[in-house]
Amino acid sequence: MVLVSGCELAMLCDIIIAGDNVHFKLSEIPLDTQRLVRAIGKSQVLELLLTGKNISSVEAKKYGIVNIVAEKSKIVQIALDFAQNTSSFSKIKGFELKKKYNLKVI
Repeated sequence: MVLVSGCELAMLCDIIIAGDNVHFKLSEIPLDTQRLVRAIGKSQVLELLLTGKNISSVEAKKYGIVNIVAEKSKIVQIALDFAQNTSSFSKIKGFELKKKYNLKVI
């Protein structure tokens, strides 16, 4: 089992591909809970903060935190395939999509 305590950092990512052996945990109160609240809802965030509960990558996918859950042995290939598929889009199109959906463009 891999425990990811950088849940706040993960929430900054556009796409998250997690191994099926990964568990997420809010190890401390995040500086910006709003991003997580928007992703999974206030009640879920409070539950995770108050209980210190770990959630599996499968649960994280159900909550909308993770986009893709992959077997540990296949995760690199899935990430490379995803990157190759999305690299065919122009940067301008990517920026336009992020702007349209009010996502921060870095």
